[in-house]
Amino acid sequence: MIKALKDARFQLVNFSDNELRVALSNVSLLDEGRYVCQLYTDPPQEAYADITVLIPPGNPIIESSEEVVSEGNETEMTCTSMGSKPAPTIRWMKGDKELQGKSRVETTYDRLFTVTSWLRFTVTREDDGVPVVCIVDHPAVKDFQAQKYLEVQSLTTDDKPEVQIVVEFPAGPIREGENLELTCRAKGKPEPQQVNWVRVDDDVPSHAVITGTDLFIENLNKSYNGTYRCVASNLLGEAYDDYILFVRVMENTWRVADYKLVMEEKSFLEIVFQGYHPSQPLQGNEI
Repeated sequence: MIKALKDARFQLVNFSDNELRVALSNVSLLDEGRYVCQLYTDPPQEAYADITVLIPPGNPIIESSEEVVSEGNETEMTCTSMGSKPAPTIRWMKGDKELQGKSRVETTYDRLFTVTSWLRFTVTREDDGVPVVCIVDHPAVKDFQAQKYLEVQSLTTDDKPEVQIVVEFPAGPIREGENLELTCRAKGKPEPQQVNWVRVDDDVPSHAVITGTDLFIENLNKSYNGTYRCVASNLLGEAYDDYILFVRVMENTWRVADYKLVMEEKSFLEIVFQGYHPSQPLQGNEI
C-alpha cells in the first residue's frame, strides 16, 4: 500500500523538469521500506527505491571463562554484539592468527539483532600475554573490536613469586629518630594473591603502618632492630625477601681535642672539648 509523504521530516531539495529530490532527517527503523515516485503522465509512470536502515551495534563485550589458564588446558571466550541491524558477523584473532568460532543470532522485540560468538582453544606457554581479538563486521561501522590478553599459568615452578624489598628512605646508614619506609615488589604467574609483612622472631612494632605492599615505621630506635620479611604467595607457592634493620645510636662521649695556654694578667689553662666516637681512641699526647 502506497502512502503519501505527510511528515515534517521530509524536505524538498530540488524540483525541476527532470528531477524531484527529497531529504529525510532523523531517520528511524520505521522509515525502512519502498519509496515510490509517481509521474502523472499519460500513461502514468513511476519509479521506486528500497531503503534499508542500518543501525550500528553497541560496543562488543568479550569475556573469558577464567582469568588465568593453565598451560595445556582448554579455555572458552565469548563475544557479544547487541542492538544492530542487520545482524553483524563476528571473527576471532589470536595474535596474528585467525581462529574459527561458533555464533548464534537472536532477534529482539524491536527487530534488532544480538549476536554471540564462542571460541574454544587450547593454550600453550607461548600464549601468555597474547591478545585475543573479537572483530565485529557490520556495514555501518569499521574496525569495531574488543580484545583480552591471555594470562597463562606455567606448570613449572619457575613462576612462583619473585620478591624484592626496596628501601624508599632513608638512604645510607639508619640513625636513631629517623623514619623508615620499605616497599615490597612481588611478581609471578599468576600474580601474587597475598603480600604480607612480618618481623622474624618478634612482632612488628605496634605503631608501624602497613599499606598494601608498603611498611612505614617512624621515630626509629634500637629496639626496632631485627629482620623484616615480605612474604608473597600465588597458586604455585610462596617466596620472601628479608631486610635487616640496624639503627645506629650516637653516644654522648667526649675527648680532649686541643689545649692551649693563654697568657693574660694571670695564667690559666683553657681546654677545648669536641664530640668523639668510641671508635676513635684517645692518643697519649691528647690528654
